[in-house]
Amino acid sequence: MESEETLITTIYYYIRESFYGTALISCEEGCKRYRENHEYIRLKAYCLAKLGKSPEAIRLLLSARKDSPIPLAILVTLRIAYYHETNINREAIKELDTEINSLWSNADLNSSYVSAFMLLFEGNADRGRPLLDRHLSAGVKDPKVLSLKGWIDVVTSKDIKSAQRSFETAIAASKWPDAYFGQAKIYTDRHATHELQKLLSDFLDEHNTHIPGYIEAIKTTIMIRNWDKVTEIAQSASLIQGSDCVAIQFYECGYAILIQGDTINIEQLLSELYDATNRIEQGNHYIHFKFARFLASVSSDSNIIKQYSRKFLDEALAASNKNVDYIAEKSRLLLLDGDSKSALQMAKKAMQDNVDAGTSIIYSIIRCYIATGDIKDASEQLEFMKATHTNIDKTVMFYYFSALIDRSKGNSNDTFLNYMRSAIDAHFSVLQRIPYGLEYVEKLDPFFLIEATSRLFEIAPLTPSKMSDVVLREIVRIMTIVYDNCPGIGRACYFLAKAKYLEMETAESERLLRYCMSKGSSVAETYLLLAQILLQRHQLQEASKCLDAGLGFSFQVREHPLYFLTKARMLKHEKRTKMEESITLLKQALDLPVFKDIKVARQMDVSEADRIAIYLEIIDCYQLMERVYDADLIMKEALNRYTGTHEEEKLVLMNAQLRLQRADQPNYQAVRMKMAQIYLDEFHDKQRFANCYRDILNADPSPMSYVLVGDAYMSIQEPTRAIEAYETAMRRNPKDHALAEKIGNAYVQCHLYHKAITFYEAAMKTGKQNVMRLRYAEELLRIKNYEKCERILMEVVDSRTDPTDVETLREHVSYWMLLSKLHLETGNSDEAAKDLLKAKQLQSKMLARSPNEVGNPSGEKKLASSICCKLAELYRTKREYLRAIDFYKEAIEIDNKDIRSMLALANLYYTMGKIQQCNQQCQAILNIDRNNNEATLLMADIMYQRSEGDIAMKHFSQLLERNPSK
Repeated sequence: MESEETLITTIYYYIRESFYGTALISCEEGCKRYRENHEYIRLKAYCLAKLGKSPEAIRLLLSARKDSPIPLAILVTLRIAYYHETNINREAIKELDTEINSLWSNADLNSSYVSAFMLLFEGNADRGRPLLDRHLSAGVKDPKVLSLKGWIDVVTSKDIKSAQRSFETAIAASKWPDAYFGQAKIYTDRHATHELQKLLSDFLDEHNTHIPGYIEAIKTTIMIRNWDKVTEIAQSASLIQGSDCVAIQFYECGYAILIQGDTINIEQLLSELYDATNRIEQGNHYIHFKFARFLASVSSDSNIIKQYSRKFLDEALAASNKNVDYIAEKSRLLLLDGDSKSALQMAKKAMQDNVDAGTSIIYSIIRCYIATGDIKDASEQLEFMKATHTNIDKTVMFYYFSALIDRSKGNSNDTFLNYMRSAIDAHFSVLQRIPYGLEYVEKLDPFFLIEATSRLFEIAPLTPSKMSDVVLREIVRIMTIVYDNCPGIGRACYFLAKAKYLEMETAESERLLRYCMSKGSSVAETYLLLAQILLQRHQLQEASKCLDAGLGFSFQVREHPLYFLTKARMLKHEKRTKMEESITLLKQALDLPVFKDIKVARQMDVSEADRIAIYLEIIDCYQLMERVYDADLIMKEALNRYTGTHEEEKLVLMNAQLRLQRADQPNYQAVRMKMAQIYLDEFHDKQRFANCYRDILNADPSPMSYVLVGDAYMSIQEPTRAIEAYETAMRRNPKDHALAEKIGNAYVQCHLYHKAITFYEAAMKTGKQNVMRLRYAEELLRIKNYEKCERILMEVVDSRTDPTDVETLREHVSYWMLLSKLHLETGNSDEAAKDLLKAKQLQSKMLARSPNEVGNPSGEKKLASSICCKLAELYRTKREYLRAIDFYKEAIEIDNKDIRSMLALANLYYTMGKIQQCNQQCQAILNIDRNNNEATLLMADIMYQRSEGDIAMKHFSQLLERNPSK
């Protein structure tokens, strides 16, 4: 049986998390076991009100009101219950306010405590603060009161340090469970995972039957992405509770969807979650909507997940049918089902019924207008929003709908791309402070990002190319974040693979596609794309198997244009005599029903880009057959179809290739660059490679062309010629900071260090100062101008002693590391150590940031480990071995596969005569790299010292086998 402190804090926890039905079960238990404690009555009434049972809550409170020892708390709860009625009794509330005011200043400690808790639950923590302050100022040290004060400080963000002191005091005094949860909240907000894990471990040691502790442990496990442990913790909790825990079931569903993908029966898990929620949390529209939104955000791959999202949303609407956010979500789901009429009607009715409907309903109306092609009405609504809502034009959906409207109007792709980028940047900026978890994923909203990416693919290249493409880079950026955070969502993995394929990174594309398949993905296009990759390698049998596997998942694959495209390519690769058969197949594809039904096209992720790809394949077949006239006719047919549309640009490029084959050769950049790469990769002909880029320049002597020529010369190690091209581009575009950096790097490659220094100094004063400052300082150090180098670096680190944004942190780490190098070269090892400690401190801040902010978390970890390793080496040189050991250990803790630090630590132990520790370190190295020669040699030496010659000889034999020539 639970202790009273476990029971009451369990109720507090579930109410804070909005699981009012679960909390109500514990309230019922409390009312039975502790009849004299009116706090359970008050909590039960509050839960009933939140579950839509206000009349029952009011009756309960009115009967308890007469002789309650906590009158103020009962009145505060009664007021809340009245506010939750369908028809609010204003007169009764007015009378209650009078009574509450009369008791407010004289309430005893218990009544004040319970009342303040109630106000905290209702989001009115500041109102409850004076109730506690009055007693605390009188010297009250009750751990429960201190814990509640801490919670109020946390929720209001008023004084987090004070909150932490309150929680620590409460824990030290009585191990009060709710204080642990408050402390956990602080650590979570700070992303302090190490401290959070230790805290919860201590908590479960003290309170090993406290289910909320297990829920928090699951959240923490997810936060550190140790997903495998979720099931283990959930099973431990189920052994204690023995009945359904909705919160834990929700996290198990999250694990299944985000990580396991289609390898698990998600329908069964969702069915169990839905049944448990309806049984335990019936009437709890908060939780039903929370689950609906999460499922909607991750439903790109699965109709089952979409179905349960709708079911949860319908339950939320049944309990609260006037909530505009719920209505907006319902409208969005109706639109996804193709019912644009009902979606628009629902949104408009909500707008009429709610004068202050907010932005969600207006956005729903705009979304419906765009879907039905009413671009004029959509544009007018967007302009209305801009005029009536301050700063609305800087929000995610405003940018996104602006992009869609702009594209529908036929404006340039550049404008569309800029709007989309702004939308995505604004979307990601919201995530920076949210710790990883299911809430983070919901805010990340993979469904929205996948939808946005599918729009970007409309303007992306249709065929693979080594040319860097800004649209593909944006797609890779977006989908990498979704894939990293939700690897079980097959559509994101497929889109990332598709972008990599178009960037000609076929090995990475294949890896992603095979990973997608390993998750049992139902995304049929995965198999079609892999078949194309295998086809390019002339692995016809494997490609055929891939198509068959795709058909096994869905017979709709036969109706997908990519299926026809891949089959046609297989015929083309198999035999040239089957070219006519290939063309017939492709022409059949142009008449597929999917190209005539927008709803079907959306379901199968088919766009005009797929039709264009088929046109281009027909043209390619005709070209291979040397039927250039027929190829030209098909091209004209396609151009006529797409004249005045965005797709026309893509066809023009392919038309250029057609004319090139006919010796009618206006210079087309993409074609020339493709030819240049063939000369370099296939024939290793640098002269012809360079000539192709000279042709580009002759046809279009723009700054961009000069930069392309410069990059080409740099790629074949001809920096002198690259400098000529870069300098010409710089004269024509003096504000191009990236170009300035390229010129400086080229000077360095030519060993023109003084010229590089002069250039960087001038560029630093006029351009992007921070980048140029670092390059300038590096060259000053290279020529041993230490004084000037130090002054240049100290100017910037002294001006900003405590940088906070990611870019500045990264720059300052580089500055301090360069200063350390400078001080080492000048023999000032103490200053060098201080510099590295500064760099380490700043890099620690980088590691505390979310992966989205940092961009490359593994790279930042390696840098942090490298800094610790440098510090260790410095202290080792100074013979301060203990400090060196500490820093080597820290380097290994940050990057547990850092062989360099592990070897250095092993060697240091060996030098100090700590043979046991050296042996342990060598074993750790060999567990990672079993063929590591240095570790093997050290192990052999250790065995000789221990007079274990047989084992030593075994290690030496291994070394000789691996290195027979040494």
